[in-house]
Amino acid sequence: MIPAASAVPLQSPCVPRSIDLPSVAIPFTLVVARTNSLSKRHHLETSQEAVCPICKRPLSQADAPCRYCGEGSLGTFHVRPLFLALVLIVSAAFGTATVFANRFYQAKQIRLGQMWFGRGQASLSAGDPQSAIQEFRNALYYSHDDRSYRLRLAEALVAAHDIPEAQSYLLTLWQDEPSNSTINLQLARLAASQGQTQVALRYYHGAIYGLWSDGDVAARRQQTRLELIHYLLGLHATTQADSELIALTPELPRSPDEHIQVGRLFVQAGDQERALQQFEQALRLNPSDPAALQGAGEAEFQLARFRDAIHYLERAVRAGQHDPRTQELLATSRLVLEWNPYAKNVTSRQRAARIVQAFRQASQRLQQCAATKDISLTPAPSPAQPTGVTPATPAHPSSRSGLVAKIFGKIKPGESASPAAQPTPNQPDAGKIQQLQQQLIQLSPGVRTYKLERDPQLGDLAMGLVTQIETITAQQCGTPTGADLALLLLAHQAEEQ
Repeated sequence: MIPAASAVPLQSPCVPRSIDLPSVAIPFTLVVARTNSLSKRHHLETSQEAVCPICKRPLSQADAPCRYCGEGSLGTFHVRPLFLALVLIVSAAFGTATVFANRFYQAKQIRLGQMWFGRGQASLSAGDPQSAIQEFRNALYYSHDDRSYRLRLAEALVAAHDIPEAQSYLLTLWQDEPSNSTINLQLARLAASQGQTQVALRYYHGAIYGLWSDGDVAARRQQTRLELIHYLLGLHATTQADSELIALTPELPRSPDEHIQVGRLFVQAGDQERALQQFEQALRLNPSDPAALQGAGEAEFQLARFRDAIHYLERAVRAGQHDPRTQELLATSRLVLEWNPYAKNVTSRQRAARIVQAFRQASQRLQQCAATKDISLTPAPSPAQPTGVTPATPAHPSSRSGLVAKIFGKIKPGESASPAAQPTPNQPDAGKIQQLQQQLIQLSPGVRTYKLERDPQLGDLAMGLVTQIETITAQQCGTPTGADLALLLLAHQAEEQ
């Protein structure tokens, strides 16, 4: 028994402290129940702590891995990183395979384009532009962005005379690259073939001063300018051709052949002085070059410097230049010096003898021309016929380019050899020939060596008539040769002086 005095009083929360309750003993069942309640609370707290840190689901044990997401305590095997690693590996493998497949496809496309392009090149070189067009189209199917394929297709279209489509391709290319010299050159050729001179000149200059993508740039520029010069000479635009030649000369390499070629072009352009400079430059590089010697002699001949022409032409013959042109120029130059009555260091008797010789040669030339034209030398009565000797009409100075035209046979029937011999509308060919014959008959008694020695003015009248005869017969009966050509040149040489 527990004494009443030592018992601890129990206080109920519902009972105020002021009320005194009797002292009772705590039943054992109440203690057991309280202990069980605390045990259950501790068990619930322990169960709530054992959850998965990832998915927040309960774990069977605190250290056990989660059966839902594979996560658990440190040091356990993780399922999700392995799965991600496998996905990445597979993706990388597929990406690499795709890259290699794409590269293989592109390489195959390039090889096929190159194959068809090579076939097109071969067909175009063989003179089969139609096959080349189809093959270039196939090449563009596999390499549609290749500009060189499109350019070659345009060139094949030009060769096949499909001008509109070729021009369309070239203009499209030119809009992308207006400074491309190859494209400009093709457009210039197209414009030239269509007669568009100004357009052709613009594109030619664009090619000359543009950008070349391949080859020797200096050589390509020089070839293009030479092509332009030939085009201008074909149009008889000698002034423009001469300007282009002047621009070309500083770019010429140190080669005799190049200087000879440009010298001949200067001759065609009528610039004999610059032509002679080019031939002399070639001779400085090769003093025994036959072509350069012949060209220099020809230039001197056209400049009416016949003694210098003989010097160069004789050297050309000794160097092996035996063509008919060189022989003719040399023979004519010698005749001019031999028949010139006004040459220096010629005595009065020699001068008179040369005038007589020239007078007789002109008379023969007039008779031959009349026979060729079937003209009777007996004139019809004419009230305008002069009773005395008519002196030769003073000739106006002619240009050297006019002299060159006459030297090389450009005097044609109906054209005048000099301004003094211009035909008048009311003067038929027969009338002119007959009038010259009458003047010959009237002047012939005085054309004697002893008379010409005493009367120099008579010699001038005779040579004036010779000039008229050679000029008009050259106009009516074609370019003379031999001594008659020499007399014609002497006449123009007198005009120059």
